[in-house]
Amino acid sequence: MTAFEGKAPVRSMMPTLPATALALILALACLQSRAAMPDYITPEQAYQLAREARTERNYPAMLEMLRLAAEGGDLRAQEMLTSVLLAGPSLYGDAIQANPCEADLWARRAATQHSEVARHHKALLNGMREVRGGRAGCADR
Repeated sequence: MTAFEGKAPVRSMMPTLPATALALILALACLQSRAAMPDYITPEQAYQLAREARTERNYPAMLEMLRLAAEGGDLRAQEMLTSVLLAGPSLYGDAIQANPCEADLWARRAATQHSEVARHHKALLNGMREVRGGRAGCADR
């Protein structure tokens, strides 16, 4: 009788990670350099990774994945990124700074895809023109 008989294999004792967590780890490792981001991560996948990062409360990773997905044209990422940049520390603490100028950029891009959410974001942003720290300092695009 060997020492391993009757015992579970070592492999089954190791904790397993869900596939989304493994994909998130891979994507986050690649964020060190945007050029290193694998070509096979689509905007849809980047958006899903952003949602996973938000669930894990990894807000810097969420922001990076949202930007990647939004740059790739993912409408939901553009809408969510606008909301995140408008809310900033109110929802995400010190990890995310409010940035109405960048929020305006993403709201405009989402609006070109006929987003109703973007229409509401634009109305909110237009109301921020005269608010200190609002859109007044943004260059018109």
